[in-house]
Amino acid sequence: TVPSLTMVNDPTLSGLLSKLYDAEFQLDKERSVNGEQSDPVLQGQQEVNRIKTDLLENMYNIKKTLLAEKNQVTTTINQSSGMLSQIPQKERVFLDITRQQAIKNNIYTYLLQKKEETAINSASTSEDLRVLEYASSYGPISPIPKNFYLAGLIIGAMVATAIVLLKEQLNRKVLFRSEIENRTKVPVLGEILQVKSDGPIVIMDGRRTVAAEQFRSVRTNLSFIGLNEEHNTLLVTSSISGEGKSFIAINLAISFTLNGKRVALMEMDLRKPKLSRALKVKRDPGISSYLIGKSSIDEIIKETDIKDLFVISAGPIPPNPTELISGPKFSELMAELKSRFDYVIIDTAPVGPVTDAQLLTAYADLSIFVIRHNFTPRLFLRLIDDFYQQKKFKGMSVVFNGIKSRGISINGYGFGGYGNGYGYGYGYGYGYGGGYGGGYYSEDEKRGFIKDLVKSFKKKISAGNYK
Repeated sequence: TVPSLTMVNDPTLSGLLSKLYDAEFQLDKERSVNGEQSDPVLQGQQEVNRIKTDLLENMYNIKKTLLAEKNQVTTTINQSSGMLSQIPQKERVFLDITRQQAIKNNIYTYLLQKKEETAINSASTSEDLRVLEYASSYGPISPIPKNFYLAGLIIGAMVATAIVLLKEQLNRKVLFRSEIENRTKVPVLGEILQVKSDGPIVIMDGRRTVAAEQFRSVRTNLSFIGLNEEHNTLLVTSSISGEGKSFIAINLAISFTLNGKRVALMEMDLRKPKLSRALKVKRDPGISSYLIGKSSIDEIIKETDIKDLFVISAGPIPPNPTELISGPKFSELMAELKSRFDYVIIDTAPVGPVTDAQLLTAYADLSIFVIRHNFTPRLFLRLIDDFYQQKKFKGMSVVFNGIKSRGISINGYGFGGYGNGYGYGYGYGYGYGGGYGGGYYSEDEKRGFIKDLVKSFKKKISAGNYK
């Protein structure tokens, strides 16, 4: 049976119901005329089934739509109910705000009234007070800043002194001349201040600097211990590389030329030659070239820009320097140089790494060991003393090189050289250093805060001994 169409509002559903009604009517009509298994009846039945399927699908979609609308209506109802439930709370908040506004309006009105009353009273009242004397300050009674500054200065000086003394105690390098004299029997020939220079030459004709005078003093001391034109060969060496032996050899050689002497300076550090570059002469040909028979003596003796100073350069670096020095041709070379020049100075390799210096001492009349301040390890002092005790070097003495001035310099003389270690020294105020030779010379340390502070009081300090 087909339902009634009176309560159906959906046009699609109404159309399907009408089709179903017509199809069933036609099917009943075919059944009355034909049998159940006739083709018209079967086709009519299929049409009815198809319309029923479409009808069910349409009804399912309508149901879904109605359910969605129902859910939306339910959500709207819930939201409205929530809003309605908040109305009493908001009403209470509104009442509180209204009450606070009324109170603040009353306060504001009251304050305005008092302001006007105060203004009227001020206008009608004349002043009966006046300032007799304004307050003033002549500085705090306590604490006194000067006392704090003085205490800070004293404490700072004490801390700095303690740090310096502790650093010196922990340092394993040679710092004082007294260390050399206490740990060895080797005589100290002289001391050379650290110099600041672009090159190795610090002594020249007419130059009156501290370093130049110190080299002249070393030259004089050499003459006292036997260096003269008969015993004219001086060997200069050190314990390790970087102590300044080439620097000492160059400037000693120049100091002899200033006395009108012809000096031959031999570059016998065949493994790391530096004299040629320092004095701006060609290294090749040189001693190694002569010893293997490639050059003559005249070819390896080279003039320099300094009058009466000649350099016998090293030549190409050989693979076997010790064997070349031990050969007979080196003896011939030394004999010829001693006959041609007033003095022969041999700049040889350090004794620590190689034995060249011990071989060359056979040709020398005197030997100088260079010890560099704050560079040479103290343990090498024992090695130097052993050389001296065993007489492995002829006429052995020490030059203390690279001493850094410290302390205050007053009128050219100072309270604080590192050199001697007795509490006085060379505080001339010169700052020499330099970087020539890959570690042979060093620049002065930058002046620290304490030195700057001391300098400001320099004129107020009277001369005296540093103890």
